[in-house]
Amino acid sequence: MLQIVVMTLLPSALLCGAIMLLACRPWSRSDVQVRGQWGAPLGLGAATISAYLMAFVALKEPLPQWVPQERWQWITIMTLAATCFGLIGAGWRPVSWERIFLCGVAAFCIAWLIQPTPRVNHPGVFKAMVGVMAFGLAMNLELISLRRRGATVPLAMAMVFGGAAMVFVQSGFARIGLLAAAPATAALVIALLARWNPSVSLCDGGGIWLGAMLAALIGIGGDSGYNTGEVPIASFVLVAVAPLMLWVGELRRVQSMQPANAAIVRIALVCVPVVIPIALTWPLTMPPI
Repeated sequence: MLQIVVMTLLPSALLCGAIMLLACRPWSRSDVQVRGQWGAPLGLGAATISAYLMAFVALKEPLPQWVPQERWQWITIMTLAATCFGLIGAGWRPVSWERIFLCGVAAFCIAWLIQPTPRVNHPGVFKAMVGVMAFGLAMNLELISLRRRGATVPLAMAMVFGGAAMVFVQSGFARIGLLAAAPATAALVIALLARWNPSVSLCDGGGIWLGAMLAALIGIGGDSGYNTGEVPIASFVLVAVAPLMLWVGELRRVQSMQPANAAIVRIALVCVPVVIPIALTWPLTMPPI
């Protein structure tokens, strides 16, 4: 099992790292804010697609067709869509209502592309909920990334996607857990590079990608047709709420702390909603991938 995880995620980390180095050149602190924004959405998207394909290689299964054959495989199309919208955001650098419009179109595409299983009683309502979740997460992550550059936001999102991966494994869908671990690994790489150069940020594209894809993964993992482990819906809601805890870290009391202490508090705030569903379903049991 460990070999499968390593074979799946190590190429994702290396690919994301290479793209971010090419885009941001973190050793140069002059104009990373202007030239490097495309690196985050492209690196995250490439890491996820790589993990999707490498999982088949690690499991010695035939590579999938480009046209999805199963409902959950639409995650690849959603990844490509989120990456496109992230790159548009990086090139466009939208402001105010333009950002709202871009996040709204991205959320609409995610809601349109997600394919609920027949066990979902009201697929239209299900799609609408995923779309609202995608819009809310994308907008909030874009805005918080504008306020706070550096390693804090990508590290927090690495924790969120890592926790989501564990919840998906507990729900009985280990393959989606592996896919959620890919952006977690990629976000951790971005956090390390941002630690090197604090100008690196997820704003203008990266936040759109993370918000849209977290909603897509939660939608698939929380689908009653895939949630064979009977993980309660509250667990998925807590994972979705976790990124919003970054706003609590913007309170004056937290900002008045020493930078290192404030960063620890912000990460801890995000981890709390993620840890709760994991703790409720502990011990972790790995279903077949």
